[in-house]
Amino acid sequence: MFLAVPFFAVPEPTGLTAAGDDAGAKAAVADVLGSFGFAALDLGGLRDGGRLMQLDGPLSGRHLLLQDVG
Repeated sequence: MFLAVPFFAVPEPTGLTAAGDDAGAKAAVADVLGSFGFAALDLGGLRDGGRLMQLDGPLSGRHLLLQDVG
């Protein structure tokens, strides 16, 4: 579960978004993000995922944290 919170709020892993039409490329990006300690959030293809990330989109400028809910 990802939460949008202020940058300074909590120490959980930071989530970074990725979108793309090439599944292999997205997996490679997720691996690189993971190697730096980030949690990758796959938003799907460029058409829909890109809209979520673009300037003034709902995820633009959000600080996402991966939170264990289990």
